[in-house]
Amino acid sequence: MKHTIFLITTLAAWASASKQYCNTGTDGDGSCEKQGWNTFCCMNNPNEPDFQITRTVLDTSNAPNGFDNCGPGNNGKVSCCDPKEK
Repeated sequence: MKHTIFLITTLAAWASASKQYCNTGTDGDGSCEKQGWNTFCCMNNPNEPDFQITRTVLDTSNAPNGFDNCGPGNNGKVSCCDPKEK
């Protein structure tokens, strides 16, 4: 049963994964790290100078304040990404 739940969770994360423009890292609530990922602020806008790293967003998260928005004008989302992705 545990393996089935893990598989469903993994497939759901994979199916919802998308490429975004991210910063070099942001504070989160720890949920990304619990899955072995890192926390970034990511957005669709490639024109922001601090958001030039293309990463696959695997899941969304929250900042320590409980909100999921971040970045300039709060236009980004706190996101979980694989730290090994190049």
